[in-house]
Amino acid sequence: MRKKAFAKINLCLEVLNKRDDGYHNIKSLFARIDLHDNLIFEKRKDREINITVKNNVNAFNIEFKSNLVYKAAERFINEFSIDCGMDIVLEKNIPIGAGLGGGSSDCASTLLGLSEIFEIDDKDRLFNISKEIGSDVMFFMKDCKFALCEGRGEMVNPVDVKAKLPYIILVFPDINMSTKKVYETMSCDYKTNKEKINNLLAELGKKSEIDFSKYLFNRLENAVFKINSEVRELKNKIESFSIPSLMSGSGSSVFGISYDLNKISSAFNKLKKSYNFVYISKIV
Repeated sequence: MRKKAFAKINLCLEVLNKRDDGYHNIKSLFARIDLHDNLIFEKRKDREINITVKNNVNAFNIEFKSNLVYKAAERFINEFSIDCGMDIVLEKNIPIGAGLGGGSSDCASTLLGLSEIFEIDDKDRLFNISKEIGSDVMFFMKDCKFALCEGRGEMVNPVDVKAKLPYIILVFPDINMSTKKVYETMSCDYKTNKEKINNLLAELGKKSEIDFSKYLFNRLENAVFKINSEVRELKNKIESFSIPSLMSGSGSSVFGISYDLNKISSAFNKLKKSYNFVYISKIV
């Protein structure tokens, strides 16, 4: 069994408030992109779970039992009383600590892959496992291009999009951001901005091109800029090509978005001289 685990970007991300459990309530528009990890599953005769990582990015020294793929496989096997273990090969193409949801996507693909292998179609129990393991996992479980995600990110409402889909240039500056530190650094002195998200949702429902410069928004950007100014510099570089840009999630990846492939390609060729990970992508 082989599965692709796609990355995501956040076109809008607002932090609404801090919850009693220590997490934050967010409102964010997720978009799934074609950058993906690959997973291969094979049954074992015993009940061991073995993970082999093929690292094409920055997935060094992964502690297997804290890895979301291991956690997903272990929870699945226990939840459904599976009488065998799994050998799992994880090919990492999505950078870790980049705000692209790679770990959450790997987790979702593991749950979905194992449910196919063992012919289990209990979505409620699968969704409950995904919510327990990680906040963004539910988005990837839903198998949709766009979704409005709320709560910790686990409340997922797929969005029907009629607008023309743009090209994306994605750059990871090889900076691993701690989500916990980003939230701790974020200023609490602001008025929440839900209007941009609502306006972008309205535009996505129209059969036309969108001026993304009016709508891209991430509440966590300024906190990351305080922690590491290189992320701000990267955003400025992308915007110097007249491409609207935004940091994804809690960083440190920054993406640019445009309908002009020539402009995207030109930026790609120039940014490749300064960054190891530069990728031209699309929404899938």
